[in-house]
Amino acid sequence: MKTKDLIFILIISLFWGSSFLFMRVSAPVFGPVALVMVRMVGAAFILSFIFLSAANRATLKQNWKAIAVVGLFNNVLPFVLLSFASTRLEAGFTSLINASTPVFAALIGLLWLKNRITRQQLAGLIIGVSGIYVLSMGHLSFKAGGSGWAIMAGLVATLCYGFAINLVKSRLHHVNSQVIASGSVTFSALMLLGPGLWLWPSEPIGLIHWGNALLLGFLCTGAALLMFYQLVASAGVMASASITFLIPVSAILWGYIVLHEVITFKMLIAMAITFFGTALCNRLIKWPLFKKSAATP
Repeated sequence: MKTKDLIFILIISLFWGSSFLFMRVSAPVFGPVALVMVRMVGAAFILSFIFLSAANRATLKQNWKAIAVVGLFNNVLPFVLLSFASTRLEAGFTSLINASTPVFAALIGLLWLKNRITRQQLAGLIIGVSGIYVLSMGHLSFKAGGSGWAIMAGLVATLCYGFAINLVKSRLHHVNSQVIASGSVTFSALMLLGPGLWLWPSEPIGLIHWGNALLLGFLCTGAALLMFYQLVASAGVMASASITFLIPVSAILWGYIVLHEVITFKMLIAMAITFFGTALCNRLIKWPLFKKSAATP
């Protein structure tokens, strides 16, 4: 891997990890929907300005329905759900739930697209889900003041991501990734304008919260996606998988340094289990037990 690629991986993981910090601080002030609206408008401003050339606009026009659905399931719904979860959960906790996205993407691919899956990948799915169970133990209360609904919101967000990933693979594999990125955030911004303005907070918003919201849009979404697609072009898809492991580490460190969140032993155990399951599921490591396993439908 080139030095530039490694630097990009670290910067992107810091940006995406910090998004959980920004949501944790500003979601209670803006509200989940209004915060994500500001985030999407900021991201759309950057990506549309850079990527939507005449040729890309023509491609977007031909595939706008599928790209709009990707925007709904990859941006609007999960970002709102994660913002809601951030009002109840620590930044590191929320990021660990989000780290299960590759596991749920593989599961949805199996159930929806009938993707073939090896025994190792099946074991990875089970282990990855068990990591989320360990993380949620003692927190899954749906009573007043409990964290159950916030955890469920985070899990539904990962399911949305998993659906969007498989939709891109099945319906938009022929479309330039730049068109998907810029088009999806633009549609997301348009979808959220009405609800975001309707649910805009009545109280004045301080500069620190405005700063967090704008950083979410410009850095954590717009700039991070720009760097991410450059990274994929330079280092390949495997590099993007490594970011999955670094984002929770980044978010936990941000939460510990800035918000003084406590890093518990259970969080570390859950993170290790989830990472191991994700690595197995994505075949980043090979388990000798399944070395000669046949693929199962």
